[in-house]
Amino acid sequence: MRELVTRLSEGAGAILLRRFGTTLRRTEKPAAGFVTEADLEAERFILDELARACPGAHVIAEESGETPGASPWTFYVDPLDGTTNYAHGLPWFAVSVAAAEAGVLRHAAILNPATGELCRAERGRGATLRTPTQAEVPLRVRDDAPLDEAVLGTGDDYARDHAFDQTLFVLANVYRRCRAVRVMGSVALALRDVAAGRLDGFWQASVNPWDVAAGQLAVEEAGGLVRTCRGEPFTLARPSGLVAGRAAVVEAIVRELTQHGEG
Repeated sequence: MRELVTRLSEGAGAILLRRFGTTLRRTEKPAAGFVTEADLEAERFILDELARACPGAHVIAEESGETPGASPWTFYVDPLDGTTNYAHGLPWFAVSVAAAEAGVLRHAAILNPATGELCRAERGRGATLRTPTQAEVPLRVRDDAPLDEAVLGTGDDYARDHAFDQTLFVLANVYRRCRAVRVMGSVALALRDVAAGRLDGFWQASVNPWDVAAGQLAVEEAGGLVRTCRGEPFTLARPSGLVAGRAAVVEAIVRELTQHGEG
């Protein structure tokens, strides 16, 4: 299964890379940005490969939704995480694929096709990162340090209503407490960077299971925590908000979120 999720991410990544920088048709999604023909082509590739390699699997994919199956395996598929970046020529996007057996995440792959960096995680065996110039190396979240020294990540918010105002209010208050906040446009890559120790933590008030499944496993296998915005154990069955990182930073972010009404 480890090699399957790798093959799926690399195959979809090749499709995205081939179409990167070209003119793409877009379709707006209500309150969720837009989808391009590249998203759809990459997802079709993954779903076709899954049908051959793991027939009867339960699939939860961003564009096609949920496909029930009798297999104990569930696949969480985001064929293009960071569509806005991708469509604007920014090389910060990812294919994210995770596999769960009987409800437990077992394998994950997060690939940035533009840089060639591949993050893989396997339950009980750690998380790794491979680059075009470096063989796989184990990942580890950064050592604990105060929130005021932390560089954090957060995600985009497509709402432009009172909820958006609340998001900005919370962002401002967290930003006052830490060294810096980065909004880079891909949840999967942000969680990978938490696992790699590039970011100290990440939070987002609303996520979907395909956004975070692979990143959740990577962070946990790199020694980090993944919690809800209230500090409770995070579950893909009820993915509302998410906080990830090393223990001290997760606790500090949760305090800020609950204090300012985001939790």
